[in-house]
Amino acid sequence: MKIERLRAFMSRDKDRPRVIVAIDTDDGLTGWGECYNHGPDKALTPILDYLFDFIRGHDPRRIEYLILMLMQQSRFPPGALVLTAISAIDQCLWDISAKALNVPVYRLLGGNARDRVKVYAGVYTAPDPAAARAIEWHGKAQPARAGRLVPRQRRHAAPGLVRGEHVPGAGELNVTLGTSGGLAVPDHRTGAR
Repeated sequence: MKIERLRAFMSRDKDRPRVIVAIDTDDGLTGWGECYNHGPDKALTPILDYLFDFIRGHDPRRIEYLILMLMQQSRFPPGALVLTAISAIDQCLWDISAKALNVPVYRLLGGNARDRVKVYAGVYTAPDPAAARAIEWHGKAQPARAGRLVPRQRRHAAPGLVRGEHVPGAGELNVTLGTSGGLAVPDHRTGAR
């Protein structure tokens, strides 16, 4: 089995730009991946084309070898855009390898670690307030205010939150949670623990 072609698809999911990558093999298998990035997305297609020249004709099941080879192709360490492109290629290679063996990717990565996985709606996928009010999990609806969470002040303290602050002007959001539900608020600020 050899890598034959790489295709990149630029699209939008509402306000979120997306670059989806497909790698095709001479055996007819296609692996899929995504360049998770916040821009500039138009720069990713030429980067993917450049990287593809290094992996064309190789066995896609040699994932570690190919990714290390891509990481070593520049004079300086790769930046965010190159790492994003390599990440998408990595996803494609794992997908091809799993399809070749007729198993899910998680089986190649050591099997499932848990029986259930918590999921959440992120900023790009959260429903509008009217839709959020209509959601009902386990028959319970609990009102919640949008807020900013303040992390612990001590740098090496156990992770957690001290308090929640109301953000003026954010309005109310009805979040419906059952006994097994929760509210996830990621804090992407530098230095947040």
